[in-house]
Parts: sequence; structure tokens; C-alpha cells
Amino acid sequence: MQNQFKTLVVNADDFGLSKQINRGIEAAFSNGILRSASIMPNGMAFDDAVRLAFALPELGVGIHLSLV
Repeated sequence: MQNQFKTLVVNADDFGLSKQINRGIEAAFSNGILRSASIMPNGMAFDDAVRLAFALPELGVGIHLSLV
């Protein structure tokens, strides 16, 4: 019998773009809907996102490449 359940993966984009986005990602993770985020190294709030990533070790963090 096949598994009847589907899996939904919710990933946040633009982690590090702004502090407001970072706070939203933190809230979504803390409330249980979000499991991962893509960090933007050239975002204005990158350092803040890195601090949050270390503070939330169970948040999966990948890279959001943006060529400028």
C-alpha cells in the first residue's frame, strides 16, 4: 500500500536581505511552519541572518546565490 500522506517543505527565501525578513523567518521557524531558509550573502542584513542561523541550529540554511 502506498503512503497516502504528502510532505510539504516550506523554505524561506532572501534570508539576510533585511532585518524585517529575518524576523519573519525567525517567527515562522519558531512557530513550526518553516524548516529551512536560503541566506543571501550580499543582503543588507547578512550579519544579522548569520547570528540568527547560529542561534537556531535546527533551521536548515542553504545559499541563495545572487549575481551582481
